[in-house]
Amino acid sequence: MLQLRASVPDAHSERFGRLLGDHDGVRRISRQREDGTGAADVFVADVEPAAADPLVAAITEMGIGVDDWALTKLDLVAPLRHPAAASATPASPGSRWSARRGPTRGRWPATWR
Repeated sequence: MLQLRASVPDAHSERFGRLLGDHDGVRRISRQREDGTGAADVFVADVEPAAADPLVAAITEMGIGVDDWALTKLDLVAPLRHPAAASATPASPGSRWSARRGPTRGRWPATWR
């Protein structure tokens, strides 16, 4: 899963919101007013990897500055969806599992850094 964060000036905000809403593979779109003196909205959305290239092209075509948006990769920690990954999780009641560090045994949630 990828996550888009964008600070979009008021002049493009409505159009950008429609772009995200109409784009296949973009879900859970949030929009809020940017704090500070800038007249902009901040958008956050989950993006399916297959939708990334067309979305990046559309954002670039819209003229949103490269310093005003980022598309990042998220590592899914929970919930586990793949059956093979679920079977790797230890069942002992006193421990949690971190894919990076193995069993955490009471250091929960410090392993989420």
